[in-house]
Amino acid sequence: MKQEARFSHTRLRHGFSWLLVGNLVYAATQYLVLVGLVKLTNPEMVGVFSFALAVNAPINLLMSLGLRAVLISDADQRYSFSQYWAVRVWTSLSSIFVVFLVTQLASFSFFETKTIVIISLVKAFESCIDMGYGLWQKHHRNDQIAFSMLFRGALSCLIFNLLLWKTSQLDVACLGLLMSTVIIGVFHDIPRWRKYAGENFSLKLRHQPNEFIAYRNLLFLSMPLGVAAVLSSLESNLPRYFIEHSLDMKALGIFAALSYPLMLGNQVVGALAAAPGPRLATMTVTNEFKGFRQLLFKLALAGALIGIVNSLVCYFWGTEILTLINNSEYAQESKSFFILAVAAGFSYITAFFGAGISALRKFRTKMILQGLGFVIHFAFLTWAAQDASLIKMSLALLLGAILSCLLQLMALLYHERQWRLLRETQ
Repeated sequence: MKQEARFSHTRLRHGFSWLLVGNLVYAATQYLVLVGLVKLTNPEMVGVFSFALAVNAPINLLMSLGLRAVLISDADQRYSFSQYWAVRVWTSLSSIFVVFLVTQLASFSFFETKTIVIISLVKAFESCIDMGYGLWQKHHRNDQIAFSMLFRGALSCLIFNLLLWKTSQLDVACLGLLMSTVIIGVFHDIPRWRKYAGENFSLKLRHQPNEFIAYRNLLFLSMPLGVAAVLSSLESNLPRYFIEHSLDMKALGIFAALSYPLMLGNQVVGALAAAPGPRLATMTVTNEFKGFRQLLFKLALAGALIGIVNSLVCYFWGTEILTLINNSEYAQESKSFFILAVAAGFSYITAFFGAGISALRKFRTKMILQGLGFVIHFAFLTWAAQDASLIKMSLALLLGAILSCLLQLMALLYHERQWRLLRETQ
């Protein structure tokens, strides 16, 4: 029993290490994309790029349906990977159409529309590759995820900045992102995860009549996660919408530059929250109550420590950091930088509570919690927009992050108690 537990902990550490390396390297390369924008263009152009991401994120996440989390938590193999893949491909294609429709209905400029549509193509292809990441993660091959993220991040950073330097055209540089994503996906990722996908897997999507029932069931099962994901995306992008409306595109560009360094913390937390996903799901099947709570407590504590370190660094050296990686114009908002770091710390803890709720397969609860989080952030940002400034917007995000964290904790404790009571009565 002890050897099995030791093996499980070793596998978890290795899985986390690989995901951490992959996420950190990918976050660093994507930050170099933003740095290239800052150095080679102007805050307005940075704002357009950030706005394109903000428009695409909720649509792409809604259409992705959170299928990766469902695949990882599918400990008893209810659906084949081919069925997960088929649903993801069709929903990704649908996301491109929806984004294009939004650009036609909204009053975006032609330049903004081009950038938004190109980014939708990038995100749709990334969404398909993400299912392969879920497959690797389920089979404890997080090293393959790390290599893929490393290669894709490095190539996209190189091509994007090279094209931006040569052409000074944001839309052309975004086409470079699409090209690098397709190259790594087709020639590196798909050949390596196909052997884990099962004998019936086919990229041609040969549908049998009975498979459509499975597709429908998967859609209904994962829809709450898709809604939760879009609400989470809207929640994280709300400040961008409010800043673009209440201030201007220049302020949005500065806000994007302030927010992105904190993504390094998000990548560490993302790895910590994703690595134990299969293990937590197994614990719910084998009724390991004590191990489930202990593991989540350790993860939440790690998230809190990461948030504290982030906040202290931003408090003491925020001005120097912003001046070094951007310029003095961005460094004037060092107080906002610190407040955003504190808010990020609470979101790190929230991520682990959410991982526990996903492992318990309480997908509807996640949807409800994200809805409440969205409403809370919307209310605080509406208050901040009355006297709009970046520092007030940052304070609104901090207050929303604190309340969302408390709600997630309460929901996790409730469902864990229900789980215990259910097993005791059986």
